[in-house]
Amino acid sequence: MRRVTSFEYNPVEERDIESLKAVVGPDDISTEDFDLVTNALDAYSGDMSLPEAVVWPESSEEVLKILSYASSRRIPVTVRGGGTGLTGASVPRYRGIVMNMSKMNHIVDVRPLDMQVDVEPGVIYDQLNRELEPHGLFFPPDPASGRSCTIGGMIANNASGLKAVKYGATRDYVLALRVVFPVGLDLRLGSRVFKYSIGYDLARMMVGSEGTLGVITEATLRLRPLPRNRRTVAAYFDS
Repeated sequence: MRRVTSFEYNPVEERDIESLKAVVGPDDISTEDFDLVTNALDAYSGDMSLPEAVVWPESSEEVLKILSYASSRRIPVTVRGGGTGLTGASVPRYRGIVMNMSKMNHIVDVRPLDMQVDVEPGVIYDQLNRELEPHGLFFPPDPASGRSCTIGGMIANNASGLKAVKYGATRDYVLALRVVFPVGLDLRLGSRVFKYSIGYDLARMMVGSEGTLGVITEATLRLRPLPRNRRTVAAYFDS
């Protein structure tokens, strides 16, 4: 079998722009310099690569059509959340298309009795916790970029923060995912129940994959009760 290398990617042509406009509409695709530059780098500004186009899908169905089209044309696609990472995962190294998930930003369902929430990937971390506070619940992973990082990006990077010692990382709170794959599959992985033994735990495999396996379009997250008291502790060690 012939190995396909990164050098065999095709550039984005005008016909590709028109085909993508038919999927997302003219307002959700751009080749303007401002949009290309703002989607060309992450929080580590030394790593920059201009995409040839940016698309903003608003549904799983649009994500599926974009990926299927790009795959058929052998155009690289880079998925982007809040762009707050420092590893270059959201930087379009091979140019092509940036799929910016910021318009898929709905909190789909909050289930206080189950201590669960369904969210789209573009929901901002702090926004989610503000919505959960009236229910006496919160999503514990605590990245420093909470004001601007997205839930999809947190899952893709298995994000954590200062509260990880007590509460763990994002991986510990992902129950189920809806994921679109470039081969044309739109799958629901995992389960809302805490214990199940049906096959491989594919949802957890997606956590930390940094967009290399598929595009997360919805997540079911486990929540915790808001603590009644909060304290900050500093520990010092001699060695």
